[in-house]
Amino acid sequence: MQDEIFVSDFVRLNIGARVDKFDVIDEPVFSPRVALILKPTADQAIRLSYNKAFRSPSLINNYLDVTIINQLAFAQLASINPLFSQLGTFNFPVVATGNESLKEESIEGSSSATQGSSTIARPSRRPCTLPRTPTRSSSRRSGGIAR
Repeated sequence: MQDEIFVSDFVRLNIGARVDKFDVIDEPVFSPRVALILKPTADQAIRLSYNKAFRSPSLINNYLDVTIINQLAFAQLASINPLFSQLGTFNFPVVATGNESLKEESIEGSSSATQGSSTIARPSRRPCTLPRTPTRSSSRRSGGIAR
């Protein structure tokens, strides 16, 4: 669920949340996200955001139980020592086992970004224009935040 709230012409708030319930974990997990977007002018934006996300263990992570037979062909090692070529092939098992006590993983993140150009007044009252912040695409967008 997500919503965008226009507090004023200069302030927007994006809020979202997600609740997940998985069979392999006991309790539901809540993943919130929020972003505050400030627009001091039409061609400027300042974005501050926070989120928290979860990853549930997969069924393979929890319940895998398999044995694989692997082979080591000693003949391939004859260049190291010619005696290896007489040993033939060695078979050995590799056991892969899941862990039923694994819990969900979580990560929290925050970011800040700016977009647009700024004009700074000097003591001499002559404005100094800073270059535009580069965006991912080569085309310019009017208003809004580049995604």
